[in-house]
Amino acid sequence: ASLEMSYAVQPEGRCAKTEGIAGTLGCIGDIYRDFGDLKGAQEKYESALYMKYAVHPQGRDAKTEGIATTLHDFGNVLDDVGNLQGALEKYKASLEMSYAVQPEGRDAKTESIAISLSCIGGVLQDFGNLKGAQEKFESALNMNYALHPKGQDAKTEGIAAALNDLGNVLYDLGNLQGALEKYKASLEMSYAVQPEGRDAKTESIAGTLGCIGAILRDF
Repeated sequence: ASLEMSYAVQPEGRCAKTEGIAGTLGCIGDIYRDFGDLKGAQEKYESALYMKYAVHPQGRDAKTEGIATTLHDFGNVLDDVGNLQGALEKYKASLEMSYAVQPEGRDAKTESIAISLSCIGGVLQDFGNLKGAQEKFESALNMNYALHPKGQDAKTEGIAAALNDLGNVLYDLGNLQGALEKYKASLEMSYAVQPEGRDAKTESIAGTLGCIGAILRDF
């Protein structure tokens, strides 16, 4: 209803291009993805991305946080449909734009940059580029710590997930001891961020327990 009304109030009708319409298209894409309609989500993200460039004075040379977000969302759905190369391109474009819009440039540290680094690591791991994946996961982990007021003493679900990702790639590289250390650190942090502590039961904790069990079996 919001999308149709946004078109209706514009003189150009359904040919209209506005920041608001682009945002609504992106939100519809999110919902389609949640429903499992990946093709529908891809179409909406493509439309949102095209419109965000179109409404900006710099056109395809535009660099904004909104475009970076849409590129990342587009990468997510391409990853979901198995288009790893397409996903990697969108994640990299999103990462570069996220750096570009920050005053610190490539020295910038933000949550969105950390997420993009992690996503790139995941795709590189799927491609079998394990060293590249390790580098990206380590960068994401370090940035997650750096962003938190407590630094290396921080305990968050995001850091727990980053530790688990790093454990996965270390396992694939055959570094079982390194993987075990990361899995154990992830598990302890996953417990620490839950109100129930070590009595907590979550899907991520179950997954990490399984990973630890697999390594202990291999030892």
